[in-house]
This record gives sequence, C-alpha cells and structure tokens, in this order.
Amino acid sequence: DEAIAAGVHGFLTKDTPTQDILDHVRQARAGLPVVTSTARGALLRQLRSDLASRHEFDDFVRRVEALPTRLVPVYNALAQGKSNQQIAREVFMQESTVRSYVSALLTQLDCANRSQVAYRTGRSGIRIPRDPTARPEPPVPS
Repeated sequence: DEAIAAGVHGFLTKDTPTQDILDHVRQARAGLPVVTSTARGALLRQLRSDLASRHEFDDFVRRVEALPTRLVPVYNALAQGKSNQQIAREVFMQESTVRSYVSALLTQLDCANRSQVAYRTGRSGIRIPRDPTARPEPPVPS
C-alpha cells in the first residue's frame, strides 16, 4: 500500500534477467505498470494475507468504533504505545484516571494488555488521527 501510494510503477524480483530489467525500467518510465510473473505471485500472496488479517480483526474494529467518547483520546494514545504518564499529560487527566480508563479499554476491546491493543490496531488497519480527541478512522474497506 505504502509503495503504491508513494508512486511505485512496478515490482521486480531479484531473479529478473538484466535485459528484462532495462525493458521494465523503460516501461515504468513511460508510466506503464510493470510486474513480473514472480512478483505478481508474491503480491497476490501478500494481498490474500492482508485481507485475511484484516477480517481476523473485524470484531476488534467494531469494538473500537463502539468506544465511548471519553475513552477515545486514551485509546488513540494507547494504540501509539504511549505510557500512562505520557497519556495523562497529552489528554490533561490524572494518571490514576488514565490507569482506570486503560483498564476499561482492555476490557471493552477484549485485550489482555496494552501491547495487544497496539498490535491489533496496527494489524486491523485502523488509522489513528493526529488530533488525539478525534475518533480513529476505520480501515479502508477491502
């Protein structure tokens, strides 16, 4: 996703013959998409894996979308791996309140620990907004 967003025009593998590389570079320079058959297989496998992974976390995404507004800023910071002290400073709460909110989040998101929140957030495709009080953005539909 990131490579395509950055403007990549093609994918080659290490075993692509030198002459083919030159032809592919010319095609990409002309704005044509270039994907060798080996790379195509790898891309499809990765796409399948990503799709399966996203669906694996559908329940987690639903739980995040259902979070009460008061927990959203704490979730956003927690999903970024911030400590309770950092979260308290960022959202202007007492650290004891943050601890209580983190505990509530772990329960509501069915996560065993804060690392699991960050992991599931990343794997699910949820995007954390820059504004700590804004709701997280759902994953791009697949």
